[in-house]
Amino acid sequence: MIAHIRLVDAGFMAELDDGCHIECADLRDLARELHTAGVTVDSVICGDWRKGDSVLMAGQQIALRVELRRLADDEQQAVRARCEALGLSFAHVQRLAVATDHEEPQAILWGWDWTLRPWHH
Repeated sequence: MIAHIRLVDAGFMAELDDGCHIECADLRDLARELHTAGVTVDSVICGDWRKGDSVLMAGQQIALRVELRRLADDEQQAVRARCEALGLSFAHVQRLAVATDHEEPQAILWGWDWTLRPWHH
């Protein structure tokens, strides 16, 4: 999912390619909302001032990207920990996610977790 980020009076606004808008006063909050919506660091577009866009300053762009990377890393560590707890190979879960058209390995894990260990929920 692609997110176009720009400055607004209230702080920051992201327009997602599905038409949704997310507004936050804080960049960390915006990063969390984007991450939850499935936006990755590679799919963030911060606009072009030459086209008249209200763009984020370079430091703000860097801070947003760093926070998105941190959130993705934290999530991957949680997925790896869940794989280990279930006795599964993270690489195998990743391959299975791709093979079954799931975007993220955690979608596969939730199904397995319910099937293999229902008493944990």
